[in-house]
Amino acid sequence: GRVYRADASDTGPARGVGFLAGYRLAFGSSGVYLSGEFETAVHGGAVQGRLEGAGFSAERTQLGENWPEDWTFEKQRSYGFTVRLGTGVPRTDSYDEGFTGWAAGVGVERRLGGGAALRGELRYTGYGSTERVIPYDDLAIQVPLALEASGVGFQASLL
Repeated sequence: GRVYRADASDTGPARGVGFLAGYRLAFGSSGVYLSGEFETAVHGGAVQGRLEGAGFSAERTQLGENWPEDWTFEKQRSYGFTVRLGTGVPRTDSYDEGFTGWAAGVGVERRLGGGAALRGELRYTGYGSTERVIPYDDLAIQVPLALEASGVGFQASLL
């Protein structure tokens, strides 16, 4: 008989909430550390798909055939414990970037009396983007870097 293969995949939204607790023990100023973390989470959401099947015999009696099948993948809960022995990043570099931004917003102000007022403002700020290539000559590599910055904020003031 022939062996048939079929596969199926799908994507979908999921959600979850969890708890993480851990401890890191540093060994002096060497950067070497030992850490342990425990985590648990409860998940929601499911991914559903269909495996179309493969083969051609009328009654699906050929060994190796697979049949059409609906499938669901649902992650309900997860938990784990991780132990790490590590060291800090062996090299660090720092770069400063200067952005010129623009802002647009809307707001309201209401006088409360006695010279006081309450103000609320919603603001979007766009700072643009920049790109550069960072050379690491000692490693004979170049790393492209692209940065884009923006923000949305709300401010309430009592004047």
